[in-house]
Amino acid sequence: MHLNSINSRGYKPHVVRELLGLRSQKFRNWRKILDPIPTRTHFPADVMFAYRILQALMEDYRFKPSELKALNSDVIFEFCLSTPIVEAVHYYVLISKHSNDLQVLHESVRFDIQDRKLDHMYLKDLVEEHRNAFLAMGGQPISSNLATFKLTH
Repeated sequence: MHLNSINSRGYKPHVVRELLGLRSQKFRNWRKILDPIPTRTHFPADVMFAYRILQALMEDYRFKPSELKALNSDVIFEFCLSTPIVEAVHYYVLISKHSNDLQVLHESVRFDIQDRKLDHMYLKDLVEEHRNAFLAMGGQPISSNLATFKLTH
């Protein structure tokens, strides 16, 4: 695989699949159900991070793509597009079974950790996982903040 598959619009789908360790059919299904722009041909780094968050919710919390869509998974994409990844380490995803919704909240916003109708996932570890996945593919951060990564030869 050529690791220099980035252009000004982002990465090609095969790079995203490899970065996340997904089979083609699974990734196509996720795009169709979860992506606000399912026909996109390139994926900016912030959209790739949104997929990493969604992947963690599906793998760690056993959500199906259709369940995340019903919880308004577009919030994840909006968050990733508007928040630098260096700031993402200070946020968590909160899923409420009370109101059947999903939110991305700053760590300063508290919730009742004993409430069994609330699931949460901190993003700090996912930022590091995302960075390490780029490095494992031969990429290097192109700036000192973790907001942008570039895959190179």
